[in-house]
Amino acid sequence: MAQRREPYEIPEVIALPIVEGSDDYLAWLG
Repeated sequence: MAQRREPYEIPEVIALPIVEGSDDYLAWLG
């Protein structure tokens, strides 16, 4: 998907850890 929408040869993708959140949200993430 990112490659189709971005005109760049190599799109930038950033991943960050999720270290806090509500119990319901963290349970939803798995």
